[in-house]
Amino acid sequence: MDAHRRSSTHIPMVSVAPDSSRCSRQTKGASVTLVLLPGVDGTGQLFAPFVAALGQEFNVKVVAYPTAEPLGYDELESIARAALPADGPYVILGESFSGPIAISLAASDSARLKGLILCCSFVSNPRPAFSALGSLVAVLPLALAPVRVLGWLLLGHFSTRALQGALAKAMSEVSPSAIRARLKAVLSVNVSAKLSKVKVPVMYLRGSRDRVVPASASALVGRACSHMQVVELEAPHFLLQALTIEAAREVVAFMRDMRNGLNQSNDDHEKPHDNRSTVVEQASLLRQIDSIQWNEYAQPEWNKLESVALALASAAAAADAGSCSAAYHRVLYAFGNNHAGTYYPVVLAAFPILNSLLRSAQWPQRVALCLLDDLFASFHPEPGFEVASLHGDACDVELAFRAGVCAFGPLLQTLVDEAGPNALLASGLLSLVKENDANPPVQ
Repeated sequence: MDAHRRSSTHIPMVSVAPDSSRCSRQTKGASVTLVLLPGVDGTGQLFAPFVAALGQEFNVKVVAYPTAEPLGYDELESIARAALPADGPYVILGESFSGPIAISLAASDSARLKGLILCCSFVSNPRPAFSALGSLVAVLPLALAPVRVLGWLLLGHFSTRALQGALAKAMSEVSPSAIRARLKAVLSVNVSAKLSKVKVPVMYLRGSRDRVVPASASALVGRACSHMQVVELEAPHFLLQALTIEAAREVVAFMRDMRNGLNQSNDDHEKPHDNRSTVVEQASLLRQIDSIQWNEYAQPEWNKLESVALALASAAAAADAGSCSAAYHRVLYAFGNNHAGTYYPVVLAAFPILNSLLRSAQWPQRVALCLLDDLFASFHPEPGFEVASLHGDACDVELAFRAGVCAFGPLLQTLVDEAGPNALLASGLLSLVKENDANPPVQ
């Protein structure tokens, strides 16, 4: 679920003309709708290849903004709000300029909103140095801006004739006054407070080659949303257009997580719970967590003495999709650098806790399955910590980690056979374990 997740999602390569018209789509039997809010052009045309790459698993609704009127964020938010699905659950994706609009909609706390995706976006002016130039926006000669220059800024070396043509067509359909109004709105926007109120799972798609929204701006988004999942791809500002297949793979995986969480929540309403059993399980897990001397194991320098214990305690207490997602990210952060995919030996000390979580109620169990799936697909020791002491013996951290996960094979098979709410996740992890057993790493 982070930047280094290996997704098993298969998305066929689809060839779609970049200048295709907006393509909102209803898919028979789909339970969740993905609402796409466009970049500064506002036409929605540039989403066409991305929508095609998403496949047919979900409904897709592309929102478009007026092409002539000079409207700011408040007016455009009203237009986007009116375009939200009339019924059924949905996830909002705000691209670049539309990120603040997506955040404002998500902060409204609609019961039908199940997730928020921000792509190369921001909570406040991503280039604060330009704030003082607001008066110049009104006289910018936008009509004279060469597409080649825009292509360099938005696409970099990912630029192609087809993408430049699509960009030129989209921009040609929007009046200069409308573009100026949007650029001026960016200079003064700040939705940090709203993002801090968003309760649903949040994913941020970041382009490592983004020349428009720097890393400092995306870091501000993360500070406003502690449970945000960051997926970084080697891509320019036009991430969805330049890395269409890779971006679609990440979005589909996120949407599936939201849908599975929704299905499990529905199951919760249908099945009675033994609250006393849950309380006993949590108390037992907390005692087990407290019994481990976490400070004896190498861990990230940013951790406090109790960071790992508190992170795992939050996993034990997970009770719904939101707390499950927050616990998952908190544990990963306590284990190491989840953006780089490098982790510290302290993860080895957590195996007894992960074993107990796998045998616990559905939400703590789900946290453990997501953690193991993600770590197993991307695990590398933090440089300098490839070897560690475990039970008094020196061990190769990566081999010890993979052996520990593979030891869960019989338990995972039981979870699959029981066909419980997390059976699909258990099956995916079990497939990775079997693949590892068939092709063990060279020692």
